[in-house]
Formats: sequence, C-alpha cells, structure tokens
Amino acid sequence: MELINFLGINELRHVKDPAIKKQKGFLFGVLIVLYVFLAGYIVMQSVLLGKIGATKYIPVLYFALAGMFNLVVGIYRAKAAIYRERDLEMVSALPLGGKSIVVSRVFRMYFDNLVVGLAVIIPSMIIYGIKTGCGVMFYISILPVCIISPILPTAIAAWVGIVFAAIIARNRHKVLTEVILVLVVVIG
Repeated sequence: MELINFLGINELRHVKDPAIKKQKGFLFGVLIVLYVFLAGYIVMQSVLLGKIGATKYIPVLYFALAGMFNLVVGIYRAKAAIYRERDLEMVSALPLGGKSIVVSRVFRMYFDNLVVGLAVIIPSMIIYGIKTGCGVMFYISILPVCIISPILPTAIAAWVGIVFAAIIARNRHKVLTEVILVLVVVIG
C-alpha cells in the first residue's frame, strides 16, 4: 500500500489534468537527474580517493556516509512518515491493525533509505572493486549488503521519530519544539 505511489509514479500515471501531469513528470525527471548526479559525484569521489592512495577507506567511508545520511533524514521524516494523517480515513477503513500500518510505514522509510543507499554504496563499491582487483564474489556480495545496511539507521530513526513525536505532542509550541529537536539532531 505504501509503495504504490513511490516518487509519485502512480499519481503521474493516473492523473487526468495535462498541466498536473506535466508538472509531476518534470519533478520525476528532476529526481532522476539528481539521483544520477549523486551517483556520479560518489564515483568521482571514489576515483579521487583511489588516486590519493586511500582506496582501503572507501567501503567504511561510504557505508558510514549512507548510514548517517539515512539516520539524519530518517529522524527528520519519521514523524511525518509514521504519523501521517492525510490518509488516515482511507487506511482506517481497511481491515488492518495498527501494527500493520506502522510496519508498512516503517518499511516505506526503509525503502526510501535503500534507494539513497544504493546510489551511494553501489558506485563506490564498484570503484573499490576495480581499484583493488576484487573477484566476482565481491560484486555479488554487494547487493545483499546494500539490502541489509539501511535496516539499523531506519530502526533508530523510527524510534527517535516516535520519541520526538511524543515530545512535540506534549508541548504547547509544537513548531518551535520540532525545529529545536531537528537542530539538535543535525548539530549534535
């Protein structure tokens, strides 16, 4: 249910208004271009690390980068992703329990983190494999590792997001509290 409209693809396919369809298509194209730019930037950084003799640090650096990015963005988005109210009526009409809804929303967070992680980890590991002369098993093992790596940042982000939502719900100045908590995450 959560993945049906990933990146607005389903809405793009079924919208009737040509102006909205053009706008959604343009935004989808921009997202694809940004994704390609991110992967290209990671490739260039990895090549540079190989040229300066720091090839052995590529796996640790890019797994940590992907994990930290997923954690910070996940914490920021967790409250909105888990406690999304705009589709509450639609979801509450379905014969699903609360746990199933929360699990599906956390899985959506995981899938978003996986997409970003693939753009960071796959290009860097390919460059690492080329620079170090790794065998075929290295390239085969990249995919399962990429699938597993966003699990911990997603779980931590979901828990921190739940705690943040509880703190924000108990305060009178909700927007100010949310801004302070996001700043604490980003700075700290």
